[in-house]
Amino acid sequence: MVYTIFTQGRVSLATIKPAKIIGEIISKREHYAFDGILRLLVSANIQFEAVNLLKEIILPEVPTLWVFSTSYMDLAVQQRLVNYVQQGGKLVLYPEVPAYDLTGKPCRVLADELELGEWQVVPGISTVDVLDIDSVMVKQRLRFTKFTGEIIAAYQSEGERQVAAYKKQAGKGEILVLGLGMGQDYHYQLDVIKKIAGLMGIYAHLSSTNSDLSLVERRSGADSFIFVTNYDEVEQTGIICENGDALFESLEITLPPRSGIVLVRDYQLKPGITVQYSTVELTAITETNNELCLKVTPIGQDGVLKLKLSDQWQCNIGLPVNGELMIDKINSPLSIVFSQFSAPRE
Repeated sequence: MVYTIFTQGRVSLATIKPAKIIGEIISKREHYAFDGILRLLVSANIQFEAVNLLKEIILPEVPTLWVFSTSYMDLAVQQRLVNYVQQGGKLVLYPEVPAYDLTGKPCRVLADELELGEWQVVPGISTVDVLDIDSVMVKQRLRFTKFTGEIIAAYQSEGERQVAAYKKQAGKGEILVLGLGMGQDYHYQLDVIKKIAGLMGIYAHLSSTNSDLSLVERRSGADSFIFVTNYDEVEQTGIICENGDALFESLEITLPPRSGIVLVRDYQLKPGITVQYSTVELTAITETNNELCLKVTPIGQDGVLKLKLSDQWQCNIGLPVNGELMIDKINSPLSIVFSQFSAPRE
């Protein structure tokens, strides 16, 4: 699990006096957090939660922390981050290193305590090499003139290598200073964020045999909704995997150009009726006193629906075996009606 926080978003902007500082924080948060790293993490199916930086960060509850920062950060928050790293936490700091507090006064507690070196902010679009991926477009970068650690990203100019990101040990933990202001503008940037996350031991739990399929999962308790999207101009086919194991009994998912599907797992329609998994979309659920009607639609190919039924329910399509019912070869919109017995079947 990866944890992240909008550091300035947790502090009342009313406490920040200069209007210029407020404007800078809001603008960079929009471009480099909401429309940048956070969107990339979501698109890469790397799940995260929020952490309140106004309170102490407790290990091991928060093993990895991604923190958005401008040049301005509250002194107390800087000290909490220092404590977090020194006690063994893994911190990703982006896209800047704080050098001032929220009133604009010099404050380098984080930089000095963790010995993060010296740097300048370089605005404007440029391209940097990130690990083994070259020519990655960024909208802002840091240029470190003094640092110690493993180089992660650098800008090449007339034979000069200007470091923009690096990783180092600090106390019992480590920090990745990610001095890149990056948005989600191109597909290859997903590969960039995955490699950066991998440096901190973070990997997406969902994958596909076809890397051109985009995967995002949303959960509500046991209910799982997997959004599979084909952004390409040609048909794409692949098997969806979780932690390396094929889902949906290794059935292939085929999507037409520029289309998507929501795959459902472990979704309870009603007590006694559960969708174990579906490779067709659930489009409507209607209910009367003793009946429930489920409408499904295939996207791009034949699909299947696997159900688990208690002995209080019967279905108009097939009979369950050991409480399970598989409806396959669904190649057109289909209505499935479940009727409730007045007494359990014997």
